[in-house]
Amino acid sequence: MRFAHSSVRKRKDDTEEKDEPLFCDAGEAVKRALSEIPIGKVLFVSDENGFGAFAPFSRSPRAVGVISASGDALPLFSMPDGITLVLAAGDADTMRAARYFATVRKIPCRLFPTDGALDGVYSEADDVLLGEARSPFPLDGGRVILDESLLRESLPRAYCRLLLSRLALFEARALRLLCGGERSTADDRAFSATERIGEDFRSIVAQNAVLRRCEREGAPVGEGVSLARLLASDGAEDAEWRAYVQLSALYGAFFHKGVPRRYAVPDYRARAEEAGTGEAGYLAAEIPTTETYFRRATSLERVRGILLRELDCATKLGSERRVFRMLGGRDRPRAPDRLRLLPETCPRGLSALIRDFGLTDSLSEIVCDDRS
Repeated sequence: MRFAHSSVRKRKDDTEEKDEPLFCDAGEAVKRALSEIPIGKVLFVSDENGFGAFAPFSRSPRAVGVISASGDALPLFSMPDGITLVLAAGDADTMRAARYFATVRKIPCRLFPTDGALDGVYSEADDVLLGEARSPFPLDGGRVILDESLLRESLPRAYCRLLLSRLALFEARALRLLCGGERSTADDRAFSATERIGEDFRSIVAQNAVLRRCEREGAPVGEGVSLARLLASDGAEDAEWRAYVQLSALYGAFFHKGVPRRYAVPDYRARAEEAGTGEAGYLAAEIPTTETYFRRATSLERVRGILLRELDCATKLGSERRVFRMLGGRDRPRAPDRLRLLPETCPRGLSALIRDFGLTDSLSEIVCDDRS
């Protein structure tokens, strides 16, 4: 990882330049971008949190500004002709909207994320909000500028995303041992990036940059991110931390005391209806055959001890809670009402396997009672 303390590094290979994040002051990076592309209009895209990064340049005769609270890309296409550069500061949806506009118009883009997890920054294809609909589109990259003043408030969440990424690697390994499959080279790079998680600004954000690029190349994202989104939709401010604590507890309970219920068959259709995924959720469920079920149950007894030891090594809740609080996070335990129906949102996650064994309800109750 390369860092720029007081200046943006000069252009080398264009692909490398777009992919390598730069730690520097946002104002300086904007000035450099304007000097690199001295003609045409410049579109400044931001949300309410990112607007301050561009405020000093709002009176420039080249500036065209858009502040979007929703991350909708559609209004960007109403901008005047002659835009030669896009600068975006904000959350993941703002990053996606700006990248989509730059991709369609085939113009360069500079990204100033305000979320240290760097969602929406590195994905090659992502869901973009256009009006009232979200649709997946291919997205070009952009130079990523990391300004500590923009990212500082997001550090607790960014730290938890590192924990969720490490848990996702454990989840993927457990699924390989229980269901089969191969480990990718991207998994190996992601494992190296999470082997020792940093506790300071630069380490946390730099590791997230590495992991988002690994995920782009096939490393597992994990069902923890989906659980965090569900919890956030309920208004949880510490959604990533809560998702990490709950999933760690669920996995621990499963490998410690989970015994497959041989004659218990979940009502997959009813669960999908309760989760709100309907017929699509029911059809997405990979219902195991009898032979598959018993093969996985046999594999569980063979690898249970191995995976429990690996989970104990991967999760150190006491020290992780200390770092989370040190970074400004607030730990507010709450019953995991979203955990029980997580398999209907992540039909190929480890929680789906737990559901297939008929254990989701009983293990979720154990996690619900654990407020430590």
